[in-house]
Amino acid sequence: MNRWDADIEKVSRSLLRYVRRKGEKGDWVPAKDAFKAAIKKHSALEWAHYIEIHPKAKIVVTSAVEKLMKSEFRDIKRKKRGTYRGAPVFFRVRR
Repeated sequence: MNRWDADIEKVSRSLLRYVRRKGEKGDWVPAKDAFKAAIKKHSALEWAHYIEIHPKAKIVVTSAVEKLMKSEFRDIKRKKRGTYRGAPVFFRVRR
């Protein structure tokens, strides 16, 4: 278990809650906005400071978000615009 697993899970859960709030009318929510809001909310976490120094480390959030979407947030849908690495990702609440 990674020393930041709990922090990453908190940020991921917060990201998906943000999507639920902003996407409740069926609007697509940019993952970038949700991630920024989650980091801001959990700015006291050690991992939030680490991510500012190592932005590529946020890839671990993708894995955590996918796991949470399968278990707790089944009502959220993910879409990637494009097939290339770094393509914009969007979320919305399924209707």
